[in-house]
Order: sequence, then C-alpha cells, then structure tokens
Amino acid sequence: MQRSMKRISRAGLAIASLALAAGLALFPSSAAVAQGDAGARPPDSQAPAPAAEPAVANPPCQQSGNAAVEADVDLNFRRAPNLDATVDGIIPQGEVVPWCGFTTEGGSYSDCGAENWTMWDWVNWNNQSGWVASACVTFIPG
Repeated sequence: MQRSMKRISRAGLAIASLALAAGLALFPSSAAVAQGDAGARPPDSQAPAPAAEPAVANPPCQQSGNAAVEADVDLNFRRAPNLDATVDGIIPQGEVVPWCGFTTEGGSYSDCGAENWTMWDWVNWNNQSGWVASACVTFIPG
C-alpha cells in the first residue's frame, strides 16, 4: 500500500512539473474563481511568488482596436508584472500608450490609492511591450 502511494505521489509531482514547465496554470485565477469556478486555490501565503523577469521576452503588442491607457502618475514600465521586475523606463503622467489586449494578476503593490492590488496591464511604450500597475492608469476603450 505504501509503495503504491509513493508512485501516485511521484506521478502527481511529475504531472505538476510538466504543467509548470509548459506554462500551464495549476490553479484558477481570481477572476475565474469570481466567475464561479469551484477549483481549489491555495491561500496567498502558499502561492508561489511571480518570477522577477520573464523566462522569455514579452511577445510584441497585439493591440486590437485603439484601446489604450493613460498614466495617472509618472509610471514605472516593467519587464514583468511585479515590483521586483526591472524598470525599463518611466511613462510620464498624462501620456497615453497602447494597451496590448490584457490585464493579468501579478505581484502585489499599494500605490495610486490601491491597497495590496495585484492587477497589471500589458502595454506598448517606446516600441517595447511591458507591464504597468493597473491601479495607476485610466483605461481608454478603443
């Protein structure tokens, strides 16, 4: 019995490792949970920290329509959606930049009136794609 449990545990670990290597999410996002997905999600204290830098460069911006964001403050433009990521520049307050099609959950921050906020927008600035704190921009539908 103990031997078969070890095999099951190893198989589960192997599947989880393969899923992570392929970039698949093992737990639903908070948006999926809010939409009624009943999948299990570990408490935040057990959730893995997001990587400081992406394993590969962000793909080019795939903007659809003319959606954009306006910087509400001088805004850090980052390589990954968290505070540990490299800052590649500062988007000046009031500048409007193309929105690249999605917002994601990343590292937590408390800026621009938000407390422990985790949402980040993927934008294009200076011919690069990168991340900005969602609480610090105004979305402009396009």
